[in-house]
Amino acid sequence: MPAAVGLFERSVALLRDEPERAEALLDLAAALLETGDFTRTEQVITEATEAAATREDRPLAARAELEALKMQLLVEREMSHADSLRQVEGAIATLEQAGDDAALARAWWVVGEMAWLRCEFAAAEEGMTAPGARRAGGAPREVFAQHARFSRSQRSTEPRPVPEALLRCREILDQARGDQVLEANVGYAMASAEAMQGGSTRRELAARSAAIYEEIGMPFSLAT
Repeated sequence: MPAAVGLFERSVALLRDEPERAEALLDLAAALLETGDFTRTEQVITEATEAAATREDRPLAARAELEALKMQLLVEREMSHADSLRQVEGAIATLEQAGDDAALARAWWVVGEMAWLRCEFAAAEEGMTAPGARRAGGAPREVFAQHARFSRSQRSTEPRPVPEALLRCREILDQARGDQVLEANVGYAMASAEAMQGGSTRRELAARSAAIYEEIGMPFSLAT
């Protein structure tokens, strides 16, 4: 993730006087958010929001609002779910009118994450796999990678007997070679399952997941 931050920072610097700078700022904000650098994320989102206002660009403003909302969801866990959903729905309406499929995929992902943070896994899957979330008319590859990753991770949290859950987790891990985020996510699910049955490997699994998050520059994931 630090590599992605560096890449987007260079893009922002190169586009200093170009209209595309605001879009690069939003990409940078999304990458910074994954690292847990909320102060810098807020600064970048603010700059993108100001650029959208100057250009009177409603779709760009909607995208900036989505990034700000996603940060609030992570930082302000007690914020109103209903208010947040209304904001996202407003952004979705704007982006649908603009035909911005990539941003729509991001918006529906935020809807799903809102449910995920409330442990409403069925609702999370519904949001993250909604038609708007899976629309292929321009959504970047990483968005679809997130959807695929979520679908596999979500299956590891479905209610089922512990032995069956552990078996399912191992199957997912076999398919996840090379996807470190998925390995870490499922590792934590396995650690929780092992703890339920007093398994001796729960600490090892949790430590391995923590090490992966640290290695790829996503320490904030340890707290979510």
